[in-house]
Amino acid sequence: MESSTLAHRITRSMPWMFLPGLFGGATRRQAASRTGEVRWSSKAGDSIDSSPTVDNSVVYVGSHDHRLYAVDATTGDEYWNYATRGRVDSSPAVADGVVYVGSHDHTLYALSAQAGEKLWSYTTGGSIISSPTVADGAVFVGSNDHNLYAFNLTSLTPEAKR
Repeated sequence: MESSTLAHRITRSMPWMFLPGLFGGATRRQAASRTGEVRWSSKAGDSIDSSPTVDNSVVYVGSHDHRLYAVDATTGDEYWNYATRGRVDSSPAVADGVVYVGSHDHTLYALSAQAGEKLWSYTTGGSIISSPTVADGAVFVGSNDHNLYAFNLTSLTPEAKR
């Protein structure tokens, strides 16, 4: 995991970083202080390769157990989890109360950040292991079908497939 990925997640009100797993293949979600002290640890059903995303004091992270987890950033308590039909290596993106994440089941999911309910999904021709990003009124994601998708967040349809 790149240090730049974690660095922007550390704030004065939340002075620790989130580690999806130490030494690869770990199945714990952990929060560690700047000194390395583990603040909390929470078990997932399988390995975690996804980098965590933090929004409004909630940590979102995917797992090889086909689930996306939402946990409290302070305590590690689980709020909800959402089951996909494939591993979730993609790191989630959060914007305007919606969590976007890809899965090895070829699908991009848009979930309610608060409740974890599916708002919409789109199935591509290949696994989605790239991490979606939200910008300019669209969510962008790459697929193993050799395409980059751009979804208009107003119409929820693909604008372009290249």
